[in-house]
Formats: sequence, structure tokens, C-alpha cells
Amino acid sequence: IPAPEPTPAPAPVPAAPPGAPSPSPAPVIRQGFEAFFKGDLEAAGEASRRLAAGAVDHPYAALLRGMVSWTLYAAGGGVDAARLREAQEAFAAAKRSGLTAADLPKSLFSPTAIAFFDQAR
Repeated sequence: IPAPEPTPAPAPVPAAPPGAPSPSPAPVIRQGFEAFFKGDLEAAGEASRRLAAGAVDHPYAALLRGMVSWTLYAAGGGVDAARLREAQEAFAAAKRSGLTAADLPKSLFSPTAIAFFDQAR
């Protein structure tokens, strides 16, 4: 059986040339959340990795990263400690950027996800 092809590294959100304004991460964040809410965790995770590779410091980028990690943790039976840590760290980063549990629409996020976000330190 041949070895699987390595997965290429995600293309980061491009950096702006020196002196130019930084490109907005909003399109990638939007794509990530659209995929997340459609249940496409692979595409949502890819968007999250692109944002991380581009060193994007945005509360909603951190929230996306945390939601993808938390969902994969919960879907995996709650046994993957690394996914749990990723989710906690991403949620804590989102909170340090000013996002609060009150900012998460209850129509979009489960009460369990909101509570987990709220408890992140």
C-alpha cells in the first residue's frame, strides 16, 4: 500500500507590503464560519489554519479556531486532550481580544459551546 500523499501547508492570509494597510481577514473568517455552520469541519479547519498561518490576531479568527477544535473534541467523545487544549487556548485568545459569551448568538452556537467558551481562561 503506498504511503498517503502529505497534506500541503495551508496558504496563509497574505501579508501586506511594508507601509501598506494589512488585508482584511474578514473574507477568510466568513468562509470559515459558513463552512462551520454547514457542518464542513474540514473547510472550517482549513480557513482556521490559513488565519493562523498568517498570524491573524482577530477575535473571530480565534473563535473559529476554538469552535472547530471544540467540535472535533466533542465529536471524538471528549478524549483528545490536545483538541481540548487547542479549544481552550483559542477561546482564551478570543476573550483577551474582547469577545464575550454574550457576543455569541444563541441561535448559532449551542448552550454547551457557549458555556465552554465562557469558562476558558
